[in-house]
Amino acid sequence: MRYRILGVLMAALFLSACGGDGEDAESSVSLIGEAEADIFNETGYPIVKEPITLKTIYSKQATHGELDKMPTLKTIQEISGIALEIDQIPYFAYDEKVNLMFASGDLPDFIPSWGPDSAAGYTELLSPLEDYIDGYMPNLLAVFEERPVYRKMLRLTDGHIYQLPMVGESLNYETPYHIFLNKKWLDNLGMPVPVTTEEFYQSLKAFKEGDPNGNGRADEIPITFTGIGEFELVGAFTFPFGSDYLKVNSDGAVEFVPLAEAEGFQDFIEWWQRIYQEGLVDPELYVIDGGSYYAKGKTEPIGGFREWFDENVVGNENVNDYVMVSPLKGPGGKRLANRAPYIGAGKTFFLSAANPYPASTMRLMDMGYTPEYAWQLVYGPWDITLEKLPDGRIGSLPPPEGISDDEWRYENTVGYAWPYALLSGDFENYIGPQSHQRKDVRRRTLEPYLPPAESYLPPLNFTMEESTELSTLNTDISDFITQQYIDWVTQGTDVRSAWPDFAARLERIGVERYVALHQAAYDRFMSE
Repeated sequence: MRYRILGVLMAALFLSACGGDGEDAESSVSLIGEAEADIFNETGYPIVKEPITLKTIYSKQATHGELDKMPTLKTIQEISGIALEIDQIPYFAYDEKVNLMFASGDLPDFIPSWGPDSAAGYTELLSPLEDYIDGYMPNLLAVFEERPVYRKMLRLTDGHIYQLPMVGESLNYETPYHIFLNKKWLDNLGMPVPVTTEEFYQSLKAFKEGDPNGNGRADEIPITFTGIGEFELVGAFTFPFGSDYLKVNSDGAVEFVPLAEAEGFQDFIEWWQRIYQEGLVDPELYVIDGGSYYAKGKTEPIGGFREWFDENVVGNENVNDYVMVSPLKGPGGKRLANRAPYIGAGKTFFLSAANPYPASTMRLMDMGYTPEYAWQLVYGPWDITLEKLPDGRIGSLPPPEGISDDEWRYENTVGYAWPYALLSGDFENYIGPQSHQRKDVRRRTLEPYLPPAESYLPPLNFTMEESTELSTLNTDISDFITQQYIDWVTQGTDVRSAWPDFAARLERIGVERYVALHQAAYDRFMSE
């Protein structure tokens, strides 16, 4: 089904290239850059008759190998005839670099992944993509035919599309992070895997005081996170919000969870204050960076952590010592898992209006909307991390000894940071590595505790004015809540006494406007 329209599209493109209707021919030619007019192939490979080079920028994560040596990117370049000159920016400096580029107007030919929160404020720097999609991206059109919602989420209020979808419909993406505890330590202490928030507290207390590793020293770290990882546990007290702190109620109204469910959020803070104040967490809890976090997991005795794949933290050799903690049951009986129902459907990619080879660039991106290249972009190259099995399924090859599946994958490919689409039907043929198989089991375990997907906002589009306003509001609200929360936890503040001032500060920052802007965008999305 995904490819049934390709023959019609290719025929239409052929007729257009041969002349056809004069208006159509003129429209087709106008999309092709002057520099590529004589070398561009509308169909087939290579994409260009003569080699060209495109400049781009990329966020190099801590686990990434050298992008210019990655087999997947090398394969795409060889097949397409398009070389990539990649400015690899360390992930911690990437946002600043990209923001400076957009502020100055000096963009590379394209940006495959993250950029501004919205393209709406930068349309003069970018090329609209809908005509390129309709004319030169048959693979993406096939995705849109099966999933019209993905085209819907891309269209800005000016009627244009400036970004491409990044789609992975594996269900385990919906529950990206989990809390893990050291099952070996629990067994040594004669304790079950905790089910309630009180049992979780008792487990951490025993990790600290009971010498679970049996070395006679109090060297155990009961639990560690990066960021505010304990928010993974908030579903025992209140709605498990995402980074936007928002939810959609049954009437279609957008709510700001910390205020709409204030009592539950206060209960959560008081519970975590108790854990922190009794020293049942990593002393570096709110200052540790990603690199130190992963190193600590492999070199120091830790009782618990939060991560996507547990072996990323503790290594393959220790992964069987840890167990996922199912959503904890709070004192009031609430028991909800965090959910990210739209994490597999994001917006990515920016095409610079100054790109001299726009049509060639878009055909290059269209390669990611076939399973053949999508698998390799996300999960790694054939015969290195992936294999094609005789029965037609996709299997995974084990990583070298001493590194995790994820570390090996990101050594060889870009991962979730390039235009691609793998639909649910594609995943039916995928036999993931042991880490992915374990994650699939965990996802099924969490099924009874997941809030309805409709409780979360879909990917929304905002006007330029809304995006500008939200940029400030997002930063101010997030920074304020993060700092206020950490202060409360580390200082043992009486949260209920401090709450009226907290709520008043949020009002002054503009939380009502923040909610209203999301409500307006959500209403537009639902009415289309």
